[in-house]
Amino acid sequence: MDEMSLLYLLKQSTEIKQRKDVREQVKKAMSALQALTRYLYENGIQQIPSNLCEYYQFLEERPLCDYITCIKSVEPFYDAGIVNKEVEELFQEENLEEIQQNAIVGNGIRFFREKLQKLEEEKSEDTWIYIKECEEEYVRFRLFLSETEFRDSISMEYDIANLNVPAEIVQILKKSFSCKKHYGKDVEVCPVCGKPIMEKRENICDNEVCNWYIQKEKLEPKTIKLQGKAMELLPGIYRFCLSPGIAERKIYQKLKDLYGADHVFLYPHVDRYDIDVQKNGKAVHLDIKDVKNPLRLFKTLTETSDLSKLFYSKENPVYLVIPEHRISIYTQTNRNLSYIEQLRSYLTEAGMDIRVIREARLPVMLNSEWRCQDEPLS
Repeated sequence: MDEMSLLYLLKQSTEIKQRKDVREQVKKAMSALQALTRYLYENGIQQIPSNLCEYYQFLEERPLCDYITCIKSVEPFYDAGIVNKEVEELFQEENLEEIQQNAIVGNGIRFFREKLQKLEEEKSEDTWIYIKECEEEYVRFRLFLSETEFRDSISMEYDIANLNVPAEIVQILKKSFSCKKHYGKDVEVCPVCGKPIMEKRENICDNEVCNWYIQKEKLEPKTIKLQGKAMELLPGIYRFCLSPGIAERKIYQKLKDLYGADHVFLYPHVDRYDIDVQKNGKAVHLDIKDVKNPLRLFKTLTETSDLSKLFYSKENPVYLVIPEHRISIYTQTNRNLSYIEQLRSYLTEAGMDIRVIREARLPVMLNSEWRCQDEPLS
């Protein structure tokens, strides 16, 4: 079906006639419909619409779970001009430019992992000192890219110079920002991610995660005084590095407050996991996942090449942690659905022994893991 045919169907609804973004909805509907049709074909499903009438029924009457078994939603694929969000997020196309920008950070990660591998192969008496130094450099590198989206060029140069990281990483950090010239001397920024606030509005930031923390913690915008040029993090690095880093840093700080800095480690072994919490020689590994939709997260996990590191065992306990803000935001738009339970059901159906836990349950889980270790064998 071409775009004009779909546009005709869209305009049959009185609600869609009142919307200004008809073309945008057509684009989303076409993209998602093509992806879903491809999915049906590849999985040998015969009930693929073949004419205009069947497409109309397919779009507005049939529930999603009739077509994709891992989707529990009984809502239609498309209703009153709006593509079902669950399908839209599952099949959304990645922004190639943002992926290329994030590859800059990937080069930094690769640098540290290769350095760590060489150190481990040397096995000299002082190797552990250099390994620790490498891990600390990596943490400083990642934190610099996840602390704020907006920087003053003069203070940025000073901070990078004092970061104590290899010259190769210095160049990567500088490439991660672009110069902006449309700001005055005083710039108001989001108190969570540091993104400039372009206009007054109800939600301070266009990042829903930031707004959740702003409302919960009653935060106010911060003001940065520009001494040099305005430098902003590249959009791809903001999306893939800074934004998910919000949850990682906040959970890390909470665990440090609970157990002490000597027992909690951020990005251990150059980011094999996001956080390690250790007690009495036993480490519990935490992988933080801040993804809008449990189905989207499941899809991402199944496409991960190093998925085995997330499998749980008593000797090597690993937990997939869903931040509280993600559960809260998801519940607001999907009132009858549980993010955790949906994700667990997808993993169970796929035969994946991956333990999923919400952020609020971390202390109970950690104490349980350590208590089991302390109990004598029967």
